[in-house]
Amino acid sequence: MAELLKELVVSMPQRQAPQPAEPDAEREVIMAAAAHLDHHRREREELKQQLAAAQAELQKHMMEAQVLLQAKDVKIEETELALATERQRVAIYQDERDRAVGARCQAEADLRATEQLYGELLARLERFRLPAIEIKRKGNGNGNGKHRVDAASIVPDGVGATEAMLDEDRSAPAL
Repeated sequence: MAELLKELVVSMPQRQAPQPAEPDAEREVIMAAAAHLDHHRREREELKQQLAAAQAELQKHMMEAQVLLQAKDVKIEETELALATERQRVAIYQDERDRAVGARCQAEADLRATEQLYGELLARLERFRLPAIEIKRKGNGNGNGKHRVDAASIVPDGVGATEAMLDEDRSAPAL
């Protein structure tokens, strides 16, 4: 028996080393899907943040554009007011100039009319010129230097003073 015992070897179950689990295809698909889902969620959150930043930036640019538009509107209103003021000033200037030109034309017309009037008067005076006569003045006797002009003392042109005196003596009443 010993011989038999030698040959008989009882096998004991040996512990087997855990074998690597067989790759489970379904599990791998689920893990890949979960990783893919996480990746897409992170991407979506990043895109939301980018969208919020872009909206904030857009809002900022919109505010800047509105401020610029308001500034331009104010500038346009100021320019329109300045233009209206300048047009009014020019209109006043032109009105004053027109009045001055009208007044000058009226003054020139009055001057021409006055010159014509004086010219006509001068022509009439030359046409109806009286002969030059000499007027003799006599003292009034009170010594105040005032003189009296008698009609008899008027001497016509061409008659000498002595002849006029003689004529005067003849026409004077005798005392």
